[in-house]
Amino acid sequence: MKIIHLNPVAADTENIRPYGTMIDEQIGPERMPIPFYDHVDEGTNIPFEYTGKALLRTARIHPSDNSIVWMERHVRMTQFFVGLGESPFGLVLATPSATSMTTIFDIESLRFFVFRPGTGVLLHKGTWHDFPLAIDRPVTCLTGNSDEVVRALVSVATPREMNEGDVFKVHLPTRLNLTLVAQPA
Repeated sequence: MKIIHLNPVAADTENIRPYGTMIDEQIGPERMPIPFYDHVDEGTNIPFEYTGKALLRTARIHPSDNSIVWMERHVRMTQFFVGLGESPFGLVLATPSATSMTTIFDIESLRFFVFRPGTGVLLHKGTWHDFPLAIDRPVTCLTGNSDEVVRALVSVATPREMNEGDVFKVHLPTRLNLTLVAQPA
């Protein structure tokens, strides 16, 4: 079994660009012309895309050994994760691959990003990822998902590879004889 150790990289607007769009306190260069509240700068719309019904939910993530054995992607959705509260979170990402639901990610593009508290990312369609990781204490993330994806994931009785409901999920040890380890931040 090959093990790849991924060192933490502090996520910022520039280094996250190949994987998605940084979500932070910046509101973008454009302002929405809504005249009702002169004390509010209305920012740029976040281009969240999905198929069917949107689902916004929270997940509480606890510290683990940071081993990644699953990676997945969605080609009809721009999923997002935003950390709530005062805890950072991590996310192992690989750049989007072709829209074929059988193409695996480029191993060279793997990165372990650490997001400051109160920030997050809107993933490009096709960006490979696993679920966020708690860095040093539990963290709650707000996730933007589609009903299609959540229904597919919930329908599985035991963990297995998937290629249904806009979820292409692969088991790294089986598929690539590989485990990823996100090094502590």
